[in-house]
Amino acid sequence: MPRKPRRRFLNNNDDSDAHMNVLARCLKGRERARDRLIARPRYIDEEIEVMEVA
Repeated sequence: MPRKPRRRFLNNNDDSDAHMNVLARCLKGRERARDRLIARPRYIDEEIEVMEVA
């Protein structure tokens, strides 16, 4: 018989606040990672433009 998955958070207010905090941190981390991935091609494009001008 399969086990039931453990719940990380209960349904009271303290746990829902903790859950929201965890989700907010995860979202901020994803946004930072996305910004880094976007910035990298822009940096490469700038280097290519400098090489083309030279």
